[in-house]
Amino acid sequence: MKQLKIEVIIMPIYEQMKSKYQMIHGISIKKNSMEALILSEIAELKNRLTLEEALLFINTFSYLNSDLASQEQKLKREFIYCHFVYLFPRKMVTYSPWLLRFICDAVTEKNMNHLTFLQLLSDEKWILKVFEHTLIIDYNSSLVNQYRIEQERIKRVFHFLCRRIEATLKNIHEEKEIHVLKKEILKVVKSYQSTELYKRSVIS
Repeated sequence: MKQLKIEVIIMPIYEQMKSKYQMIHGISIKKNSMEALILSEIAELKNRLTLEEALLFINTFSYLNSDLASQEQKLKREFIYCHFVYLFPRKMVTYSPWLLRFICDAVTEKNMNHLTFLQLLSDEKWILKVFEHTLIIDYNSSLVNQYRIEQERIKRVFHFLCRRIEATLKNIHEEKEIHVLKKEILKVVKSYQSTELYKRSVIS
């Protein structure tokens, strides 16, 4: 009975994402694609999540579309989030929705199989420290006397730092304990100052 309750939560998401992909892209999901892999992971979630976790999952999932991103970007986010939940269920079902959008948009087909990178992104407390430095960089690079938050600009800086995290991982031994990696990478992230980024417009 409990398993059936979980299926009622998970499987509509599975079907919804298949239909949405076909509507947006005009074709069905290809068998060997990233999306097909993640769909199989979504189907498996009914066996991996408790009922409580499944409810938290669908609640957090519902926040992924609450901004002005394109429908294609929102769908990509949904796929990436489901992949995160498959890998790190307990961490991801309670992840802050506003921060979740930032990390999902930082994942690409090239890095989605980089488990250590995804593990770092899944640590909400650690990523919040990266985000705090994002705000500091953006504030210090302000070109006017009055500072105002602009989410797309913040996102560009955050994704710039995420790419630095990826690059740093390539240059250090990932065999190190994860808590050691986090300290070393955060130190590298915090070494980037607004003066090194010149103007906001150069961050891509």
